[in-house]
Amino acid sequence: MVRSETYANSVELFLENQRTELELSKQKLEIDREVTSKNQELEKLELQQRLAGAEKWIDYDERKHERNWKYGIWVIILMVLLCVYCLYLGKEEIVKEVLTTLGLLLGGGLGGYQLGIRKRDRNSIDSD
Repeated sequence: MVRSETYANSVELFLENQRTELELSKQKLEIDREVTSKNQELEKLELQQRLAGAEKWIDYDERKHERNWKYGIWVIILMVLLCVYCLYLGKEEIVKEVLTTLGLLLGGGLGGYQLGIRKRDRNSIDSD
């Protein structure tokens, strides 16, 4: 009888330990679930902030590009008006100098633009 009581006590102790382990596992799973949900919320917030930052950068870049085009068009209009005015006054030498300068500026601008494109393409290949 002593042996069966010891065996019964051992089984009860084993079952009690199993219950405790199951309860601890349940608590650990709940904590893990909470941490996962918090991490998902943080990741969602981070993605929203990145998206907002990207949208601001795109808006800034579009405005900058538009502004540069407007300035370029105004410079061309002013040069054309200067040429027309000089032709009206009969000063062809000034018109030749203005057109030469305009041609050089245009050539330099296109060359710089092409160099910028090549540099950007090289940087994008290097970053891959």
